[in-house]
Amino acid sequence: MMKIRSEALPQNLVLHSKILGEGPPLVIVHGLFGAGENWMSFAKRWQNQYTVHLLDLRNHGDSFHDAHMDYENMSRDLKHYLDHHKISRMYTIGHSMGGKVVMQFSREYPQYLIKMVVVDMAPKVYEASSQDEVFRGLFSVDLDKLKRKYEAFEVMREHIDSDVVVQFLLKSLRRLEGGTYRWIFNLQTLRDSYPKLSSFQPLQSKSIETPTLFIRGGASDYVTDGDIRNLKQSFKRVRVETIQGAGHWVHSEKPSEFFDRVDPFLSS
Repeated sequence: MMKIRSEALPQNLVLHSKILGEGPPLVIVHGLFGAGENWMSFAKRWQNQYTVHLLDLRNHGDSFHDAHMDYENMSRDLKHYLDHHKISRMYTIGHSMGGKVVMQFSREYPQYLIKMVVVDMAPKVYEASSQDEVFRGLFSVDLDKLKRKYEAFEVMREHIDSDVVVQFLLKSLRRLEGGTYRWIFNLQTLRDSYPKLSSFQPLQSKSIETPTLFIRGGASDYVTDGDIRNLKQSFKRVRVETIQGAGHWVHSEKPSEFFDRVDPFLSS
C-alpha cells in the first residue's frame, strides 16, 4: 500500500514536501512555476525502492514566500531540508530551474550526494526574455474576476503559444474556499527574480565528482551539443541521454522513456 506523509511547513524554516515510500532518499526538485506534486506519478513508481521526497521550492507550491529568490538560497534551503529530516546522503533529480539548484548544491555540498540527475538544463546563461510570454499570460489573468479555470486558459492562450505550457501552469492555480482563485507560486517575485535566475551559472569551473546523468529532450533547445561538450569538462563522471521527440518537459511528454533511462542509472 502506498504511504504518503505530508510535511507541514514551519514558516521560513523548511521546504514543504510530500514523502512517499521507504528506502534510501530520492529528492526531486521541480522547475520554475512547478511544484513537487507534478512528479507524483514517478514517486509512486519509485516508492518501493526509495523514500521519495517531492519538494516545493521557495516561492512555489506550499512552501514559504520570500523576496530573495536565487540559487544560493535555494541550495541552502535544500541543505536545511536534508538536515531537518536527518538525511546525510541522497539521490536527487532536478528539472529545469531545479536542475540548476541541484548543480549548485553539488558544488557547495557534494558530501550529501550519491547520484544526481539533471533534466533538460545546462549550467549556463539563458536569455532573460525567454519567459516573457509566460509572464504576460500569467499577469493577464484577473484573479478577482475569475469564475472558472477554463477562463484563465482562454486568457493565457492569447499570450502563450502552447496548450501544453498553459495546462502545466494551470496546475498551480488553486481554488480557495468561497470560490476565489490564487496562484500558489509567488508570481511577482518570480518575475522580478527571473533575470538573475536565467543568467546564473552554477558551476563556474568547479570540478564535480558526483555521478551525474543529464537527460535532454531531442526537441528542446535548452541543452545543445556544445553544452554537452562543456559538461564533460566540469563533470568527471557524467552521462548524457537524449530522448527523441521530447521537449523541455521531458518527463511528462515521454514518461516511460524517461523512467527507463533514469531508473537503471539510479540503481546501478
